[in-house]
Amino acid sequence: MTPRDATWRLNTISAALITEPDIVEILLHVTSGTRDALDASATGLLVETSEAGLTMLAASSRSSAEIEMYQTLVGDGPCLDALVQSEIVISTHPADLLQRWPAAGPVVVGAGFQAVISAPVRWRGVAFGALNTFFRSARSFSTDQIASATLAADLAALALVHHQHRPDLPAVRATLQSASDDHAVVYQACAVLVRQDRVSTDTALETLRATALKESTTLTSLAHNVLARTAGGQHWSS
Repeated sequence: MTPRDATWRLNTISAALITEPDIVEILLHVTSGTRDALDASATGLLVETSEAGLTMLAASSRSSAEIEMYQTLVGDGPCLDALVQSEIVISTHPADLLQRWPAAGPVVVGAGFQAVISAPVRWRGVAFGALNTFFRSARSFSTDQIASATLAADLAALALVHHQHRPDLPAVRATLQSASDDHAVVYQACAVLVRQDRVSTDTALETLRATALKESTTLTSLAHNVLARTAGGQHWSS
């Protein structure tokens, strides 16, 4: 499958996020779209809930569903590692699966799978689930495939976080007005840097973004602070 084909398959997931009102249906799009985008055999989505703990939310096949559920029972497997480590986990051949996961590995291989990519499902940097993709043959994975798996997991995160807050169009427009107001504040702050530091608007914006990251704050909050400081006659960075 070409990168263009993979992108088209992943687009079916993003389309479902926009058009589909049912979270179960969206997650089925996530698992089937990921399977097809990576030219895999099966996928499964495992998440950590407040009441049930680890649970399987969606799977593209019965075999992948059983593997996901088995990992939750034994506390072992690539999906759990991706969740706990909050990073992508890759296994390219059966011997590696068996060595790294003594409990889950034999079940994965016994189901006919020989390679796995597990991508963490994260919200604001914290993993609360993982998307497992299974392959019938041993293989290495390209950077495009790894990127596709990561993107699919990110789309799953968006679906799960926002599924109970799907606003109607008037509410969306109200949000857009708020975004427009914040945009204006940020560029007012940029104008301050242009005036005080004698830099371009592009440089001012990049400076504000880097400063917000360094100070662990949002760009908009920093912009408000910049305007408040300069209104009092201070330099923006003081």
